[in-house]
Amino acid sequence: MADATAARAATATADSSMLDRIKGYGRSAAAVAAHLSTLKTDSDRILQRVLLHAGASFLMKTHQPEAVRLVAGLPRKWPRHDCHGNLDQVLATAPPFDGRGLLLADVMGLGKTVECLLGALLRKAVARARGDAGANLPTVIVAPNDAVLTQWREHLLQGIVDGPK
Repeated sequence: MADATAARAATATADSSMLDRIKGYGRSAAAVAAHLSTLKTDSDRILQRVLLHAGASFLMKTHQPEAVRLVAGLPRKWPRHDCHGNLDQVLATAPPFDGRGLLLADVMGLGKTVECLLGALLRKAVARARGDAGANLPTVIVAPNDAVLTQWREHLLQGIVDGPK
């Protein structure tokens, strides 16, 4: 257990110099490095850095990385390496998307809205990095009622993702 904690701390320390170059996180590098040390795996820590680099301002909770990958159509353990800190390269070398859709369902309060928004952001960032023709297509959000649509809009306005709201 101590070895795992030491490894996370070492990864967070190594990441801190690179965090200064990540755009859009709106937090101190030390706060992001501390958050990265709470994530379970190196893949999860790299994924968080990639999301911040892509414009996300939300820090994933420990249970969220798997769902974000699922929504984005990426494998469970992606990314396996950080391309020596080149996060654009991590995005550009992502494997082809698998699947055409999904149903993400869980009990209230676990962050499905955030997982979906981050997954959509990740999918667009990968497509943009690869130069895919569909990279600039809009993401369509279908909601069952105004209350749910309002919740999604509020999450966007709270800054889960930087950019036009």
